[in-house]
Amino acid sequence: LLFLADFNQLITESDPEASVESLQQISLFAFLALIKLTGTREGCELASALDAMQTIIKQIKNGVYEPKQTALACLANLLAPDLPENHVALVKANGVMLLCELISDEDDDEISDRAYVCLKKLGMLAIN
Repeated sequence: LLFLADFNQLITESDPEASVESLQQISLFAFLALIKLTGTREGCELASALDAMQTIIKQIKNGVYEPKQTALACLANLLAPDLPENHVALVKANGVMLLCELISDEDDDEISDRAYVCLKKLGMLAIN
């Protein structure tokens, strides 16, 4: 699942005849499955053990709009208050600066809103 979510790896290792659009769809659907998986504590633990944070960060850095949104939703799930190791992994991956860069003052910017939610979850753990 993580391999399929990593769009850059898909391009590198896929059939040269595969279209970029189809690979983007595969990556998007893999992230949708990852959102479902990370909706439970067990799923978050599994995703953490498989180092999903790196794949998610890569997608947020390099992704196009829709997959980036989906990656941010996965990240928000992984930042559960009872999984502080994910918070540490995000900080170590320079994810805080990345999330800050995504914040905008646009009223209808879903990526900005999702980045804010992730930062808020990160901050809530620091307060508690």
